[in-house]
Parts: sequence; structure tokens; C-alpha cells
Amino acid sequence: MARSWHHWYNHADHFNFGSSSSTTSTVDTSTTTDTTTDTSSGTTADTTTVDTGSITSMLGESSSSAALTTDSATTSTVDTSTTTAADTTTAATSTTTSTTTSTTSGLSAADQSLINSATFIVATDGNDNGAGTASDPLATLNAAISQAHAGDTILVRGGTYQGQVNIWQGGTADAPLTIKAYPGEHPVIDGSGTGSNTDLVSITASNVVFQGFEVENASRTGIGVWDASNVQILDNLVHDTQRGGIYAGADQPGIASNITISGNVVHDTVLENESRSASSGWAQAIGVDLVSDSNVTGNYSFDNYGEGFGALSSTNVVFANNTAYDDFSVNMYFDKSQYISAYGNTLFETGDSEYYRNGSPAAGMTIANEYTSYQMASLGDDIHDNTFLGVSGPYYDDSYGWGGGLSDSTLGAETMLSASDVTSDMLWTEDLWAA
Repeated sequence: MARSWHHWYNHADHFNFGSSSSTTSTVDTSTTTDTTTDTSSGTTADTTTVDTGSITSMLGESSSSAALTTDSATTSTVDTSTTTAADTTTAATSTTTSTTTSTTSGLSAADQSLINSATFIVATDGNDNGAGTASDPLATLNAAISQAHAGDTILVRGGTYQGQVNIWQGGTADAPLTIKAYPGEHPVIDGSGTGSNTDLVSITASNVVFQGFEVENASRTGIGVWDASNVQILDNLVHDTQRGGIYAGADQPGIASNITISGNVVHDTVLENESRSASSGWAQAIGVDLVSDSNVTGNYSFDNYGEGFGALSSTNVVFANNTAYDDFSVNMYFDKSQYISAYGNTLFETGDSEYYRNGSPAAGMTIANEYTSYQMASLGDDIHDNTFLGVSGPYYDDSYGWGGGLSDSTLGAETMLSASDVTSDMLWTEDLWAA
């Protein structure tokens, strides 16, 4: 019997766009999974800056950890020999309004970016007319984004922030815009009350890092990346969305590339199919569409009324060390995608019939070629060393959709176990994300 796996978006109407989009830039993804951002920028410091002493005190670090020293007149020097992940929070001092060529000559691009970058603070008790400092924070992410430049960092204090976030401007390949949770705190972006069919966090700019948020109650997708490259979606918890949890896509091939989706947890998404009555058209918890040269690694997907992980018409995407269970239809699905590498993934079912389709748990991993806007036969896939417990192993389904075959691909050795071999430590729990 032909199975209707299909769930994908129409490309043109996927997004409820923000203010504007940026130009596309591609970078080497060999280090994109490193959450420590090495920034660089050739611009002078923005006049909206953060007091370094205040930020250093709030982060509990000595002012020498970034070794940033500035003179309010002309001197600006930086030593990055001891830079750590926390150094991305270093800001230019509020008293420094300019630097001179004579004092910065000979510095590397990364050193220069530390001098010119700023850190903005957002807090629930802030004011969007504020300076964005620790003592005078902004109230919304959108206000911070409108003031930020390449290489800047936006730190968001704990608490709940209502409404859509539009990340419409980013950084550069060497100096991305970083938007992340304030160290040790738990910011929540809540879409309750937003308009229908709205992507709650909409990223339409390239060179962006988005990290450490809980994103909930989206009327469409939780975190959506559209027509952008060099974007990192890291360590977020996404749940209770009407469609997908995390999605990256484009209008056509060659636009979206170097997308990293890593360390995220997505559950209770695709609620529009909660009745499980849809015969097609559902989304994925985590999906990429017309994306190239990207990585989907170390994520959890479970308790979703759509597929767990998916790739459509995409090339050179790595799916590694992910965990998917109790999803609808298929735990991991590759449709008309080429040179997909999938390894180290753990796919299973726990016997929870709430997520069964037609009385059966989701398939483990399926490859197919459906009818969509860009027809490209599956090619060059390398599938190996995954673990399947109580679900089917990787196979190509030629009985459904456009067909076209699977060529020059390897479906290698896999570990096949029964559902009774599932252990509690395979399941995600809240403390794993909090850690």
C-alpha cells in the first residue's frame, strides 16, 4: 500500500516575513558547531554600548579575562591569548567614542572586532528607550536587533517575552550577530496571542547565532530560517507549536547554506495534526528544505505529530548523533536529497500509541522521492552506524510519489534492537536541557 509520507511546506508561502532580509554569505562549516564565536569587524564602535565594568561584574568574571583595555581618547588594545567562550560578552566601554588607525594598526581582524563590538542587555523590566546596558537594559529583542551590528552580542535575561522576534539583520561571516541567553538564566519566547500562521522566531538574515532559548506556543513554526546562510541554531528548547519546531529553507537552491542545528530539543509540535487525521502535508519537528552544506547534530525530537527529522531537496547535509522517538509517520526522512550523511542516530518507539499512524509506530528511517517543486532523485547518500529499537531500519521507498530511484548510495551496517531494549537513559528529561 502506498504511504503518504509527505508533509513539506510550499516554498513561497512558508514565512510570515520580518522587516527585511540580508544578502547571502557562505562559509566553511567545518567549525560551525563550536558555540564560541570568533568575531571580526572593520567598523568603529556603535555609540550605543555597554559599560564593561557592569557586564564583567554581572558575569562574575575578572575584567582581565578578555584583556580589553581602552583609553577614552585614542588608545585601544586587545589581547585574545586567553579568550574563552564567556569573552563573547565583552563590550566596548561607554566612554570610548572613537579609535585611531595608529593605535589599531597591526591587529588581526578578530582583535579589531573585539574593540568595535558591543553587548546589549535585554530584560523583562527594561525599556526600549534604554541604553541596553546592565543598569539600563532594553525590553525587547526586536529593539536590540535594530541597534546591533556585525560582531555584537545580545544577552537576554531570564523571564518570559511575548510576541514574534524578527531577526532581519545579522553580521558577517567573520563577525556574526550573536543572540543568546544571559549566562545561567532562562529566557522564554512565548507566542501566545500572536497572529495566526506566524513563525515565532523568524531569521531572515545571514550570519546569526541564536542560542539558549525556550520557544513555545508558536502559531506556526517555532524557529524559522529563510533564505539565509551561516546561521547557527544552538541549545534551544522548542515545544507546543502548530507546525514545525525548527525549520530552515529557501525559495530556490543555492541560497540557504551552512546552517547548523545542534543541541536543540523539540517536542509537542505539529499540533495542527494532533488528531492524526491528515493524510499528507504535515511538518517535521526539525527540517531543512533546499539547504546545502549544513549540519543537524545532537538534537532530540519526540512526542511530535509530524516527522522527527527531515530533509527535502537538500544536498550535503549531515544528520549525526540525534535522537528521535514517538514521532508521527517517520522518525528520520530524506526526500529527494543528495549526499546526505546519517550516522550515530538513535531512533525508537516507546509503545506510546498517541503518536502512531494507522495503528503503527513511525518508521525508523526512510528515503523517497516525492512530487515537489524541485525534482532531484536521491543520490550519494551514506547511511551507517545508526541504532534502531522497535522501528524499521533505513530503506528506500519507491512505491510512493515521483520515484526516480536511489543511486550511488550506501545503506551500511546498523544496530537493530527491539523496543524492549529501550532504557530510561535514552529519554530526554528537563534536567538535561537545564544542565
